[in-house]
Amino acid sequence: MDAEVVRRAKNDVGYFAKVVCGGAELWPHQLEAARSTAPIVALLAGRRAGKSRLISVLGTHTAMAVPGCRVAILSAGERSALRLLRDEVSPLLRSPLLRGSVCDELKGSVTFSNHSIIEVFSASQKAIRGIGARLVVVDEACFVDRDVWIALYPSVLEQLRAGARVVLASSPWPVEDSWFREFHERGLNGDPDVASFTWPSSVNPNIGEVELAHMRAAMTEEEFAREVEARWTAEQGCWFTAEEVDAACLDYPALSPEEVRARNRWDYETRSWERRLTVTVGLDYGFAQDANVATVLAAVEDAGANNRVVHYVPWIDGPHYRMEYEPFIDRLLDIARSYRVYLWASEINGIGSAATQILRRRVREERLGGFVQDCWTDSRRKQAAFSKMKALMQAGTLILPRDPALMRELRSLDFTRTEAGSLRIAARQGSHDDVALSLAQAVTTLRDIPNPESSLGPLFEHVVTARGTVFPVRPKPREHWVSSFGSAEGRERGHEPAW
Repeated sequence: MDAEVVRRAKNDVGYFAKVVCGGAELWPHQLEAARSTAPIVALLAGRRAGKSRLISVLGTHTAMAVPGCRVAILSAGERSALRLLRDEVSPLLRSPLLRGSVCDELKGSVTFSNHSIIEVFSASQKAIRGIGARLVVVDEACFVDRDVWIALYPSVLEQLRAGARVVLASSPWPVEDSWFREFHERGLNGDPDVASFTWPSSVNPNIGEVELAHMRAAMTEEEFAREVEARWTAEQGCWFTAEEVDAACLDYPALSPEEVRARNRWDYETRSWERRLTVTVGLDYGFAQDANVATVLAAVEDAGANNRVVHYVPWIDGPHYRMEYEPFIDRLLDIARSYRVYLWASEINGIGSAATQILRRRVREERLGGFVQDCWTDSRRKQAAFSKMKALMQAGTLILPRDPALMRELRSLDFTRTEAGSLRIAARQGSHDDVALSLAQAVTTLRDIPNPESSLGPLFEHVVTARGTVFPVRPKPREHWVSSFGSAEGRERGHEPAW
């Protein structure tokens, strides 16, 4: 790389993005935030306003401009953190001028030839406590617990004194005790240490009046204010409250099928791998704008620390938009070869009927076990499933991953009263509910039962949720467990209510 290009790229993030990153030129509002001299930047952004792009360019520029430094990118969940590295940072590194500077690109980090490193973390206290970095980015900060920020803040202050920077970025989210909102308002009120920016979707030069009109037509007034205009709102009519979702969500490592296979033992009698971790799986199939999603549910191994059996989500496969059904079913069989799937709660609405038949046939042909149950997802079944989910979340016996996509979907479920007096629960216009529905399918297979192993207390590293549930820091499903699993139940298509 030419010496003059290197000099200019180090001194100007805008030039770096335009020339070095393969034409990823920053827009004026992004340049304003990138060139801010404040040690803390608080960025409140609507959809498609360019938040992720700015984060990826800033992280890459810092790693290249400061040899031997560390860039730490934190997101609200493990899946979100890895997605940001894969979808935003990695494409920049494939530009001709950067390709030779990358020494090693792993699952959660990128190492450069100048010994700098970009690492992504899920925002858990254990992962970030004492972290030191030249640039710290907290993405989707509204979804990050205050306790996590408190654990991070002392080391951040120490790094700020040494010339480091912090970028806090998020879309607005109705949280009662939001530390991100406090920082954003500090900048608006003139705090010299905090530069606050508000980006509605309209700052994107590719979004004009026609696109805004389409968004407005597809959303409620409240959602348009939050997601497009980047304004704080107090939501009404949501089936799950912010408190319920926040209390049920924890950040814990996902357990992919590959990791499960590595834990399985070889069974010499059957001459096959012993699938010990028993789960149920809820399936929601997509068509056109919807997605294919599989949500795995398991009873957590807690050594009797809780009075009742606690279930959690070890793995979510998806959402996969516009994926054909055969490749998606291949992924489902990959789950079945790793976990011991007790039951598949499979949607048969519309195109789901054919996909369910294919899954049933292939599970039988490969002798993977597990019953594939047809589930017709009508309004009555949704009401029963989401009601059960709400009850389990309030009781603290259902723990969910702190994944922004899942949390958004749960908070976008609205309820209305029909003329017949029943409830109708559905995603508000313009929102997705694919992950939420696959989770609801799996929840219908659960039984809320006492913990047969209840003991005096936990003898393992754990956290305690807002509902008082003791949950392992590194959870795993119970082995060969079926006691709290049953058939998928609920009110549907003329059936009597099953609970």
